[in-house]
Amino acid sequence: MIEADRAPARMTVTSVMLDDDGGLRSGYLLVLAETAAQALLAGAAVHRHVVDVVAPPRGAGTVLVAESVLRGRAGQGAVCDTTVRTESTPPSVVAVVRHHLSAG
Repeated sequence: MIEADRAPARMTVTSVMLDDDGGLRSGYLLVLAETAAQALLAGAAVHRHVVDVVAPPRGAGTVLVAESVLRGRAGQGAVCDTTVRTESTPPSVVAVVRHHLSAG
């Protein structure tokens, strides 16, 4: 379940989200990143994602946090970067998702 009522968006990894090797399926990272970026994505059409999965979490119970930042606007488009990290101390970056946006 993703908590999006407050920034940043949070998701607790469950066993259902894991592949046969115990790693998190990348689709869940995209869903979390999209949820975190919703405020920045309002009124825009996403035409591409670039995902860099740095260190996928292994095992259930890990809490992931996603935060989005609008990086820049070029013409009528924009770039929004979302960083997914663990909530543990120190946090470790799990993935970076780049949304290329166009007005729409």
